Amino acid sequence: MNSSSATSSERYCVFACHTTWLAISAASVREVCPTPPLVRIPTANTLLAGLCHLRNEFLPVIQLEAFADGTGESRMIVVSGSQGNWALLTQQIGSLEHLEVSHVSSYGSDEIWSAAVLGSAFYRNRVVQIVEPSRLYRLVEQSLNRNWKVAQTSASEVASIKPSLIAS
Repeated sequence: MNSSSATSSERYCVFACHTTWLAISAASVREVCPTPPLVRIPTANTLLAGLCHLRNEFLPVIQLEAFADGTGESRMIVVSGSQGNWALLTQQIGSLEHLEVSHVSSYGSDEIWSAAVLGSAFYRNRVVQIVEPSRLYRLVEQSLNRNWKVAQTSASEVASIKPSLIAS
């Protein structure tokens, strides 16, 4: 079997983040469920919506785009990957679909997740961006690490200033 026929027969979980429609391989989706209460992480990048406790496991929950108005019931797509389980926050789930993917070399967007886009497909007259989950996870992880390094640097600068203020 050639790779193009394998790709066209693969099923994808289609979902929306704000106004952008995305899809990830159904093979990487563990489940879709209502979002449990989230614990926010201080100084975390907005990509990390927080941590949640689901089925005796703590999961990092990723938010790809800020929701337009923050209203409505959110859902989570729990993803299984080589790095462990994690979740994507979304407000709208399409369905599991066989999509014919057109692969692209680059996707032009300012969003951090755009580097994880493998290609696009059509779903109910909408363009859907196909996202590779492990690449998306690495991008988010790199962004969070950069953010925390900046926060640590700022905290150490503040800590070095405090003793001099106390001495004077």
